[in-house]
This record gives sequence, C-alpha cells and structure tokens, in this order.
Amino acid sequence: MRSAACLAALTAIALLTLWPGRSETARGFSWCIACGEFGTVDVFLNVALFVPFGAAIAWGRAFSIHDATKALVASLIVSAIIELLQLGVIKGRDPSLSDIAANALGGFLGASVAHEGVWSVGTWRRVSWTSGLAASSVLMFGQWAIQPWLPHETYYVQWLPQRPAYVQFNGTLQAFALDSVRLPPGAVLEARALPDEFFEGRMDLRARVTPGSTPHGIALIARLSLRSSEIVMLGRAEDALVFRYRAKANRAGFRNPMFALPHAFATHADSALQLEGALRPGIATLSASDDHGLRVARSFTITTARAWALLLPWNFAVGGSGLLFDGAWLALLFGGVAYAAARSRFRPYAAWPLELLALVFVCLTSIAPAAPEWTAWVGAIAGAALGFWLGVRRSVALSDTS
Repeated sequence: MRSAACLAALTAIALLTLWPGRSETARGFSWCIACGEFGTVDVFLNVALFVPFGAAIAWGRAFSIHDATKALVASLIVSAIIELLQLGVIKGRDPSLSDIAANALGGFLGASVAHEGVWSVGTWRRVSWTSGLAASSVLMFGQWAIQPWLPHETYYVQWLPQRPAYVQFNGTLQAFALDSVRLPPGAVLEARALPDEFFEGRMDLRARVTPGSTPHGIALIARLSLRSSEIVMLGRAEDALVFRYRAKANRAGFRNPMFALPHAFATHADSALQLEGALRPGIATLSASDDHGLRVARSFTITTARAWALLLPWNFAVGGSGLLFDGAWLALLFGGVAYAAARSRFRPYAAWPLELLALVFVCLTSIAPAAPEWTAWVGAIAGAALGFWLGVRRSVALSDTS
C-alpha cells in the first residue's frame, strides 16, 4: 500500500512538473528563493505538491524523526532530478533553488502529519486551537490581501498590449477611458490627472471595441500600468469579458484576481461593443452592451471568501464558477478546524466545539465590507459539519481498537 501511494504521488508530480511550458526561451538555473512576481505562490504550490509524497513514505507508522528525515532526503533527490530535467531537457520551465527547498519542506511536512492516529487528546486540543487561530489569520489576511492597491505614481496607458502567456486580440479598440478621463494609446498620466476616487478603489474602466474573431486564450484589450506592473486591465477570454485589478497581496508575491463575464462577446464579431469593468469597495461589476440596447452584466463580491484566487498558479478568469470555489475554500478552512476540535474531546459527543468555530465566523463576518454569497456560507457550514463528523468517527474507531 505504501509503495503504491508513493508511486501515485510521484506520477502526479511528474505530470505536473515535466510538462513543457509555453515559453521557448532557454532559462538558466535561479539561485533565488521566492523570487519573481508570483514567488510566494510558487513556494506554496511547491510545498503542497510534495506533501502527499512525504505522507506516502511515512504512512501507517508511528512518528519518528527518521521517517521525516527520509522523506526530506527523498524529496530533495526527486526535486533535484526534476530541476535538472527542466534545465536541460524540458523547455519553458523555471528551475530554481526555491523549488528544491519548497519541495523538500513539503515532503518533510507530509511525513510529519501522516501519524495523526497516535496523537493524544491533549495534543489534539492544542492542534484545535492552533488550527482555529490559523484559519482566522488566513481569513483576516485574505480580507486585506484581496483589496485593490492603487498607488499615487505615474501611470501608463496600453492599447492591445502584447505580453507573454497572452494571445492577440483580433478586434479593434476604438476608445478607452477611466471614469471621465480619456486614456489615449501610449499616454503617460501623473497621479494628479486621475480622480481621487480611483485611489480609493472606486473606478469605471470603459472600452469601445469591435470584437473580431474568438481568441484561443486570454487576449489583452487595454490596461493601465505602472512602469513594471499592471494595475487594471480589460481583456477577452473566448466569448467572456475579463477584468483584473492589482490586489495588495501582489506586493507579497501572490496573483491578482481576475473576473469574467461569460457571453459578453457572443454573436458580436462585427458590431461595436461598449465594455465596462467597475470597482467599488467589496464589489466588482462587469458589463457589455451593443448599440441595439442588448446588455449583459454581472457583479462579484470581493471578500475573504475570494482569497483562494490569489494562490492560482496560472491566469484564470473567474465567472460564475467562482462561487463554488468560494464555498470550497471556506469548507477547507472550517473543515480542518472542526476535525481537530472533534478529536480534542475525551468523549466525542460531549460538546460541540462552538468556541473554535465561533472564532472563525466572527473573523469572517466582522472584517468583510460585503457579505459573502450564500454558496460561501453553505461551504463553510458543510465543511465544518463534515470535518466534525469525520473527527468523531475517527475518535470512536480509535477508542474501539484500544
């Protein structure tokens, strides 16, 4: 069983790391730790990638430093081989010391948590409080991190920009504006030329376009940028309008959230469309309309429930499916807290761990400027109930065998 689990984990790792990237440019080995625009995201994902491998190595055994060290060394070896292949054989990948260190840490953590069956009730009580505080910290960080970051600096206007990992927009851009400020191509704007509301996170970004043929990927229509980073953007992903703003978390190496309005470009290849991406505290609204009065629009809440989007490893425009991800994200956080709380009881059904779940609920509701969608609440409640049920079953099973 352990060998099969190790093989399955290695197969998944190989499929995710030995696939050629889009870039054809040869890249050398990077000795930097957590570098690049999305360096923090890369570290988190590389740690998570090797957790199952480390857990498979130590699964079913009592905890020992020997097993954890063995998982650490095995992860180092596997990761080094992958980075060497990416350096000399696999095109378009970014081999780095940061990947090796994060992979080794993931293997070590996986081996360390694979022995939960031998923990005492007292240990689980400490884990339950730690997990509750950690979940609350994640929610508070997410609420801060998802908010827009709009500095008072010089801004640059870009029409139909060509960037790596994007495809060309096949239509034409006729006009581009921010609120009442026109944004001609190549314009350079000082902060004083933009309205004060813009720096408070209130804006209406508008573009008039002729869509053209459907792109296979994300095409940039227009954006407002600093010298080295994007601030806001309108684009197209197949028939959807996409809108992105720079979040505060981007300064810490996380990805910016990107929202999608499906069917915005449907059957409008040759007619002009008015596109709009509006931002208000806690709300992003996308709309598209033509000269005949046809209009599609959708609003998205920007709360801590949407913080999962900051950890995406690739460009991903979130449409209606984002609500499901909101629920899944909160279910994961609440489920872990409830599982640990259930395991911390001498008698599994003696008490419901309200003190821990209430802590997370208070953090979720007190810091959000807009209430999360109902799917987020359903996910949180379902995750907590499932986690508690699994924890109770596990405690009962262990008490029956002891």
